[in-house]
Amino acid sequence: MKHNILILLLFISSCCLAQTNNDSIAITQVLKNTYKALGNYDVQSYLENCAEDYLLVENGNYIWTLEQEIDFLKKNQHRKKTRTDKFKIHSLKIENSFAYAVYDLWSEIKEGNVSKNLHWIESCVFRKVGEKWKVVLIHSTKIED
Repeated sequence: MKHNILILLLFISSCCLAQTNNDSIAITQVLKNTYKALGNYDVQSYLENCAEDYLLVENGNYIWTLEQEIDFLKKNQHRKKTRTDKFKIHSLKIENSFAYAVYDLWSEIKEGNVSKNLHWIESCVFRKVGEKWKVVLIHSTKIED
């Protein structure tokens, strides 16, 4: 009997770990997809990855709603630029249908002959909506390297 209980507990633990790992992968992908959509001014992809009550807090100066971000993307869709992002995730915590990540983000943005390298430290809150993780809040602080 004890042997069966031990096997059952190990099975349940492994299932929970597998789900946490799957969620971690999905959350990381949503984060990357959100920034890819931002760099490409891709409104549809941005909407698919952000919750309806999404907010961006930037450098303590701005609070952007999803509607404001979408307006920004639409106004800039004509721009021809490339953006390459690199993330270093310091922490990713998942609790039921909420998660948060703390990470560095480095971006190389090229437009015409101009190239900029930018660095931020950010935190991001995610919420599981149905079966999909979505970005709810990003808090971004620009770092002057």
